[in-house]
Amino acid sequence: MLICCNNLAKVSMQDWREQVLRCATKAGRPVRDCQEMRPAADFPSQDNQPPLKTLILQL
Repeated sequence: MLICCNNLAKVSMQDWREQVLRCATKAGRPVRDCQEMRPAADFPSQDNQPPLKTLILQL
């Protein structure tokens, strides 16, 4: 299991997820499962695009 975080608001979750998966594959560690962990409700985002992005990867 690998937990990855990114807190850059200008990077979308979709773009970042694609980059993480591509890097894992290039490193010879393809991802079997990838789950997004959203911030808690007490950390709201007005545009529904929270700057804090977290992925839980099963390698």
